[in-house]
Order: sequence, then structure tokens, then C-alpha cells
Amino acid sequence: MIQRKLPEKLTDPGSFIIPCLIRECTQEKALADSMANINVMVYKLFLKLGLEDMRPAQMTIQLADGSIKKPRGVVEDVLVRVDKLIIPIEFVILDVDDDVEVPLILGRPFLNTTGALIDVKCWMMKLRVGDKEFIFTMIAHY
Repeated sequence: MIQRKLPEKLTDPGSFIIPCLIRECTQEKALADSMANINVMVYKLFLKLGLEDMRPAQMTIQLADGSIKKPRGVVEDVLVRVDKLIIPIEFVILDVDDDVEVPLILGRPFLNTTGALIDVKCWMMKLRVGDKEFIFTMIAHY
């Protein structure tokens, strides 16, 4: 089959933000980032949530601006609710200088665990865990 018409060229839609709930009381925004090989939580949020059992992190992280950071540690099995799914997530805890609007990055480990399918054009994400599927519209963030 030969393609007869070229598709319309579209612009960058911006970042994909997922609303989520941590500890059933703290509503947060998380960046869905398929380029990140870890899930990240800022240290201020870690303190706000009263999380414990942080273990040392044996890594350094290169940020998008090229700077290198050493994480404060890693915390495992933080229960995060996205829509009707509750997912245990391992977060690398990172100290950042400023208050950030989006304090969580959900990287490939999260996307893999939830079987995420992202439709960029329609701003939809499908999460699949077991025999359950949830589809929701993502929030645009520039």
C-alpha cells in the first residue's frame, strides 16, 4: 500500500503530567518520563510525607541541564495511587534547590510496571495491571 497523503505536522505537546495520590492524603503531580530509568521524588516531599527507611543510594544522577547530583537515598514500596490503581514504587530521593511544581518523576520502571500505553496525539494514557485497564486524559504541562 502506498501512502498518498502526508500527515499533518504537529508541534511538541509538552510534558505529560499524571495526577496521583500518595498515602491517600497527598495529591501530587508526577511527570511521566520515558527517558528516565528511575523514579524520582524530591526530598521536600519525602519529608512532608513522613516516609522512613531510606537506604543509601550508590549512584550519581546527571540531570537534563548536565549537572551531576548525588541522591540522598532510595525508598522502596511507596504506595502511589494513579486513578484506581495502587502501585508500589521505588523512588530515588533527590535534593533540589528550589520548590518544584512537579515533585515526582515516574520513569520507565513505573511505565513498565503499569504496562503504560501513551497516545501523544490524543493526550491519553492507558495503564494495565493484571486484568484491569484504566484510561485517562493526561494534563498538559509546558
